[in-house]
Amino acid sequence: DEPRNLLEEMERQGYRIDTYLNLDFSDVVFDARSKYFYLAADKHPLTRAAGREYFPGAVEFAATFLKRRSKEGFFLMAEGSQIDWGGHSGDSHVVIDETLDFDEAVAKALNFAKRDGETLLIITADHETGGMAINPGSQWGDLKTSFNHNGHTATMVPVFAYGPGAEQFDGIYENTDIYFKIKAALGRSADQATAGP
Repeated sequence: DEPRNLLEEMERQGYRIDTYLNLDFSDVVFDARSKYFYLAADKHPLTRAAGREYFPGAVEFAATFLKRRSKEGFFLMAEGSQIDWGGHSGDSHVVIDETLDFDEAVAKALNFAKRDGETLLIITADHETGGMAINPGSQWGDLKTSFNHNGHTATMVPVFAYGPGAEQFDGIYENTDIYFKIKAALGRSADQATAGP
């Protein structure tokens, strides 16, 4: 099998492609009628502390772009992945800084949902990592933390929802139920979900 060049395939399908190498994300100008793809890193994105500045703005950009592209709605997933990395490495500074960056991205998404009135916003995590604890003697701005290992834990994670259908996300349930709850919010059954659009 010959390796595929997915970027070339996307260009043939009409995508405009930019990367962090040729265009800073803050300089992106887009046409909502076009197909657009932006590569923010070669492999793994930088942490915010290492210079990544685009995450909250990218969430706002993507929601606005997708809203303009379709009258039927859109699905957007944005992940604050380096929170997990900080847990794996036992680095509370990374966990805290990345959580603050994620909080800014959530604020952008929430502002969009409030203005739009038709957007369901769901905030959750796939798991907790590291068993991070805030220890006695901690104060606001000066947390004393510890980790009990470097893997994923079975700690329950919260699910927050805002907008039409948010009440479906109340309660305690298996994380795999979120899939079915999203499908219900879209007005589709699980059978329809596996059959495609």
